[in-house]
Amino acid sequence: MTAVPEFDRLSEEVVVWQGYNPEVRCDCGSCAVLRPGGWVLFDPIPLADVAWGELLAQAPVQRIVLTSGNHQRESLILREIHRVPIHAFVSARGEIEADHWHTDGETVDGFRLIPLPGGGPGESAWCDDDTLVIGDAMIHLDGLAILPAKYCADERSLQKSLAILPSLAFSRVTFAHGLPLVTDARSRLTEFLKSLPS
Repeated sequence: MTAVPEFDRLSEEVVVWQGYNPEVRCDCGSCAVLRPGGWVLFDPIPLADVAWGELLAQAPVQRIVLTSGNHQRESLILREIHRVPIHAFVSARGEIEADHWHTDGETVDGFRLIPLPGGGPGESAWCDDDTLVIGDAMIHLDGLAILPAKYCADERSLQKSLAILPSLAFSRVTFAHGLPLVTDARSRLTEFLKSLPS
């Protein structure tokens, strides 16, 4: 896909960027969260050199985290450029390449891994006290939605998996497909999940 020309800053420590990927015929999004050692990149898609320059002027890239077995994306190229490791949920092993595999509840730079079985291979979310990063399990393109059934291993299992999210502490949500939620994020996510058929 074509490199996204710029990113949007949600705060001094959180940025997002999004662009259309003709291979999957969908908008794809990425986010980066600043930690003391540098940027943690989630599901990175290509970003223009000028935008990278702005990010790297603030801090180096520290590591890459993938939320899904479908999200290798730009990670291998960025791993080589920045000499940083890739982290992923162990259930995505065999689908993507990573340097460190994690299990339920493990943390990476303050982000806790939340498995979301029932979605695609190795589907997960990652959450710290401010930001919930969701891969393919939920999308926010034309409103909130869960991953379409044709892409799910088990749609009902995915709905049950997502029920844990409202119990987490966060003030914003970013998505691998769609715009972030930055206003009343937790309550909006909770209301949406309550509206799903049981």
